[in-house]
Amino acid sequence: MFELQNGQLPSTTAFSSFALRMQRLGETFIVRDVMVPRGEIVAVPIGDVAGAAALVQSERFSVVPQVDRSSNFARVYCTIHPYDGERVINDERPMLVSDHIPDSTPLADAFLLFDEREWYFTLRGNQVSGVLTYWAFNRHEFRVQLFTMVSLIEGISRDILYSRA
Repeated sequence: MFELQNGQLPSTTAFSSFALRMQRLGETFIVRDVMVPRGEIVAVPIGDVAGAAALVQSERFSVVPQVDRSSNFARVYCTIHPYDGERVINDERPMLVSDHIPDSTPLADAFLLFDEREWYFTLRGNQVSGVLTYWAFNRHEFRVQLFTMVSLIEGISRDILYSRA
């Protein structure tokens, strides 16, 4: 999980213990803990670009799912947020396999998936179980992880400074 620049693992007991605790913490919470459950996903009927645009304008959605007559998420309206403007729809396309992750994915792993995009649909038993956006990382469960990490770094830093004094 953590390596020195030369590719070797850190040798201090404190750092090794810290790394293991961070790994365990990152695996404690999963996507299911912070996603929007399927029943709460706001969607529009297929082809309702006006309804999708209204949601993007009022709610600042990064994706607007489209549902077919069977209530399946068949297509999506994708959005962009220009640096100097409002979020707008920039693409309408079918759902792709790459739009999905398991809802059992640890939050630490899911966090790394958001380098290139702002949302994923979640799966449980080959069915859409929810949607995860980067806004989910502002939820309490993720902030607890960040606070704990900063607190542990402070403790290790104090110990290092004390041992060298």
